[in-house]
Amino acid sequence: MKRRFMAFRMFAMVTGSPFVLPVLRLEVHGRIDPARKKGPLIVVSNHVGVLDVVAINFLVFPARISYLGSPRLFGKNPIQSVFLYAFGTHVLGEGESGQDAVDFAVSILREGEMYGIMPEGRIEDTGALLPFKTGAARIALGSGALVQPLYFRKRRRLAERVRVWVGEPIDPKDPAVARLGVRGLTDALYDAIAALKAAAGD
Repeated sequence: MKRRFMAFRMFAMVTGSPFVLPVLRLEVHGRIDPARKKGPLIVVSNHVGVLDVVAINFLVFPARISYLGSPRLFGKNPIQSVFLYAFGTHVLGEGESGQDAVDFAVSILREGEMYGIMPEGRIEDTGALLPFKTGAARIALGSGALVQPLYFRKRRRLAERVRVWVGEPIDPKDPAVARLGVRGLTDALYDAIAALKAAAGD
């Protein structure tokens, strides 16, 4: 896997802001400590739509954040591919495994950058919170990077604001957290985002 279009991403963020921000009309409840934006940081959120990735980019800007996307998201629509690359999405290579994805994320974090992941594994457009896959926990325990939970409210109308709730970070180097192991930390991440969902009144 290779990182691509980082310079293009910065260009897209700066030049696209006047067009994208009016669409997002981002409403943020809580804040990400600016010190955390210096990385490394794992941003973990639920996944209600494509705009989640865009919104996170603006939340952490000017820091860079990377994601991994399924190969099926790329190639069919050139405009969509450029859009995904512009906002930090990389594609899992042919024949690469889940462990390769974890290794890629850990390498990003060890370079002091941010990595974003939606542990549900797919967009859930009903607003329900799906069971989490274990990738986020494996990345956190493998890198030792802080985990920043976010919750996105499902938009019911196209013109509705993108609303996001910011939780307290989870430190996988905390002995109590490290003892949870992969499954326990996965459950803890789920609970953290479920708590934000409840705080949002959803």
